[in-house]
Amino acid sequence: MIKKYLADCWSTLIVYLFCVAVFALFCVLYDLKFSLIGDFVRFTWLVAVGAAFFKTVRTFRILRRIENGNIDESFGRTLVEREFLRKLSEEKDNLNQRAQKLEQEFKERYDYLIVWSHEMKTPLTALKLMADAADVVDSARVQKQVDNAEYQLNLLLNYERLSDFNHDIEFVSIDLLELVQQILRENMTFFVDKNLTLDVAVPHKKLLTDKKWMSFILEQILVNASKYSAPHQQIMIGYDDGVLFIQDEGIGISQSDLPKIFEAGFTGENGRKHGAATGMGLYIVKRVSEFLKIDVAVDSKLGAGTVVRLDLNRILDL
Repeated sequence: MIKKYLADCWSTLIVYLFCVAVFALFCVLYDLKFSLIGDFVRFTWLVAVGAAFFKTVRTFRILRRIENGNIDESFGRTLVEREFLRKLSEEKDNLNQRAQKLEQEFKERYDYLIVWSHEMKTPLTALKLMADAADVVDSARVQKQVDNAEYQLNLLLNYERLSDFNHDIEFVSIDLLELVQQILRENMTFFVDKNLTLDVAVPHKKLLTDKKWMSFILEQILVNASKYSAPHQQIMIGYDDGVLFIQDEGIGISQSDLPKIFEAGFTGENGRKHGAATGMGLYIVKRVSEFLKIDVAVDSKLGAGTVVRLDLNRILDL
């Protein structure tokens, strides 16, 4: 650091010596007395040393303020200094914003992992209790708990994939009805367990989208419909003018909770009452649907069921 200050000081003294040399050349060209050079040095050296000292002190103050993070334009004198300090201040603000964003993302991920770990304990504990209670366990009961664990695990993996979403997407042409039927088959345990009736009225429509992420969206909505439906109720899956809708007769969502259902970690009144909710499913659905150019809308009333509408007009493969 001291070498930097000395270098800054020497630059001023070199300029002064250059001025002395120019004055000496002027004396030679005009045949003036060389004693004038001595007079010039005698009357100006103190000014030169003072200027070098002032510049060094000022540089020290600027570097000290930069090291302490106290950066603003108030101590910039030249245009170059002011522009440099302005850019430096902008970069500092950008770094602070990125740090805050990373801190928020880390907190969300940490909170989600805590909730997810508790949710994973539910099927595992159920399996352990069944194994302790009997030597032979009903396969349907085991399959239900395995599906619950697999559902939570897939939710976590898809949440982690969001950070690198653009590198994990492939647009292909898929059949909407076939996709809906495949998801219903893969998650049939959730519907059979409550004896839910499925009314599927979806045509063969071609969609240009990512099959894996589109499957995730539909799976989340259908599993939520089964989760919050009472036994022997009906879930309707229909299609109208480019809009796929999934309607259940379940407990519904309160009007106060409805605007917040897509927020990360929000479980609402239903999550607190019924448990088995991390508050991340619909958050991921919203994020993914924005990437896939799908508009998601939810209408619901407490005690009167829920309707989720997916506007697929922008991804129809005509």
